[in-house]
Amino acid sequence: MHAVKPNCVITWLTETVNRLLTDDWNPAGVRLVGFVHSHPTSFFRPSGGNEIYAARILAHNKEQKFMVLPIVQSSADTREFAMQMFIACRDGSGACVERVTAFANTRRSLKD
Repeated sequence: MHAVKPNCVITWLTETVNRLLTDDWNPAGVRLVGFVHSHPTSFFRPSGGNEIYAARILAHNKEQKFMVLPIVQSSADTREFAMQMFIACRDGSGACVERVTAFANTRRSLKD
């Protein structure tokens, strides 16, 4: 028997995140580095939505130079754990998201 997994899209409430950063975290010296999140097995890179929320958070928080956007895939989906690292930086009015190649693509089998 196979489980049915619905497709879903997560929308970040960037206004809420920006308010939290401005009102609470930044004054307390707490810095947002980024968000670890997962993607389906067929999509192992940041989505357009990832780029949009990164651009909005970076535009609002001038002291933040970049955002780390690691993407993971679980062993439940692929029989291996995998992670790829991406960095978002300001690029004019948006964000440029690039894969960090110095960070090796990690895959761990359930047998390891």
